[in-house]
Amino acid sequence: MTIIYDTSFIDVNLAGQKIFPTNLNDNEDTTQKLEILSRPLSGRNIQHLVNNLEQNGLGYRIDTNVLSQIAINTNLQNSHLFINLTNSSLHKININNIISKLDNIKGIVTLEISESYHGWRHDECLNSIMLLKELGYSIAIDDFSNNYKFSLDELNQIKPDYIKIDKDCFTTLSEKRLQHLIATLRKHVTESNILIEGVSSKHLLDKAAFVGANYIQGYFLHTPELISSPVKLEIF
Repeated sequence: MTIIYDTSFIDVNLAGQKIFPTNLNDNEDTTQKLEILSRPLSGRNIQHLVNNLEQNGLGYRIDTNVLSQIAINTNLQNSHLFINLTNSSLHKININNIISKLDNIKGIVTLEISESYHGWRHDECLNSIMLLKELGYSIAIDDFSNNYKFSLDELNQIKPDYIKIDKDCFTTLSEKRLQHLIATLRKHVTESNILIEGVSSKHLLDKAAFVGANYIQGYFLHTPELISSPVKLEIF
């Protein structure tokens, strides 16, 4: 096994970015939704770090540490948290440990399945996603336009609670093409909420509403805020 870094730990800040209903005046959706973000203090790119760890099947260690920190953070207990899972967390050898870490926060989390192929084992990981759904966990498909892991039939099988459309897709596609994409998704995955990322201006806020998104996220609405003091994550 190749060890990429010369340390067994990485210091990170955990931040949260709020997610809003597209209708900002919706008084029925009152539970605060937060995507949990890990920000290494060293300036390392978190995605590069995860990709390197996943080459050795170790990305799940970040997940277990983050989940442990969230479980003891009493300030988050009244929020609904969107948490990214690495692919190795979905490996058969690791999924039961991940489920045990999730047990104390089961009712307040949505688990995001990334677009990354690092460490992806299709049948094995799909089985773990289905297990999580059977256990009652909310699932989100992250960065859908770049997430080619699943066919429409598999998405219908998973029945994700959220499908996230990434910033590049949202800002690049015309309103007409976005409407067609969202209509196709809703035809095949009728239960899913469409969540658009990258809403960084009033114009994009209006665009997200026009194309029919259920939820929105971006710097125009909320800048990520620290939700913990720096924590030390064990990665090796």
